[in-house]
Amino acid sequence: MTSRRQRHRGPGIFALYVLASLLPISVIGAVLIAGYQSAGVELGRDHGRAQAAVIEQMAIAPALRGADLSAGLTVDERERLRSATDLAIFDGSVSHLRLRSFNGTVEFSDDGSALGAVPVSDPAFQTAAAGGTDVRI
Repeated sequence: MTSRRQRHRGPGIFALYVLASLLPISVIGAVLIAGYQSAGVELGRDHGRAQAAVIEQMAIAPALRGADLSAGLTVDERERLRSATDLAIFDGSVSHLRLRSFNGTVEFSDDGSALGAVPVSDPAFQTAAAGGTDVRI
């Protein structure tokens, strides 16, 4: 009789052990997923900042040749910017490109729109005016 009783308790004990083990494994999995997600987002932002710096140095700065944006862009400057940035936009590696003056108005946009002026108090504008990039995922 005792051996029969022990046989019936075995699966119950095993099920209890499985349930007790499932909780810490689930917690560890959730922590790892959250960590990998935040690391992936940060990696994406870093990649965006690096790509913005390359586009600035290799395409935008040579196309503008030190021009003052507060006076607006000439037709030649606009055409140089468009030809310099078309490949990155066509390829899809850049989703939106806007060049703003120091008063916040859009001087150049990849889609040709001048909408989207921001106030100079906007944090993204402050970052750009200080020489940084505004990268969003």
